[in-house]
Parts: sequence; C-alpha cells; structure tokens
Amino acid sequence: MTKVNRIGKIYGKLLVIREGEKSSSNKITWVCKCACGKKTIVCGDNLQTGNSTSCKSCAMSLRVVSEETREKRRQNLLRDYTRMNNP
Repeated sequence: MTKVNRIGKIYGKLLVIREGEKSSSNKITWVCKCACGKKTIVCGDNLQTGNSTSCKSCAMSLRVVSEETREKRRQNLLRDYTRMNNP
C-alpha cells in the first residue's frame, strides 16, 4: 500500500499540517489545524472516510446545535399536531 501525502489538504474544517507519529495500532496519523485554531491528531483512515472533519471542541458544539434543532423541531411538530386535533 502506498503512502498518501495529505499535507496541505483540507478535510471538512481540518487542514493537514504534518505527519504525526504512528498510532498504537501502527496507523499513520496526521497533525491537523481546525478552523477554530486548535490542533488535533487524526488517523489517516478517519480523514479519508470523513469520520473526522473537525476538532473535538467543534464536533461537540455541532452536536449541541443539532440537539437544540431537534428539540425545536419536536416542539413545532407537537404544536402542529395539537392544532390539528383541537380545531
């Protein structure tokens, strides 16, 4: 298997800066800089598959936003259902 040079490539919010050390499972890792400015180490497989697209802080903030959005949708659905059943 040939080694892919990912330096300078962007995956989601991550910019690959340099190659990191091999992981405990002997996989290539990459040091990346997130759009928020934080650095993170990501396994090359996760960059390629799209499993890693931001640092943990940004991923958590996206999760909070999606949970808030889901709650708003649930409330709107409940409101609409109530209006339909109570003319």
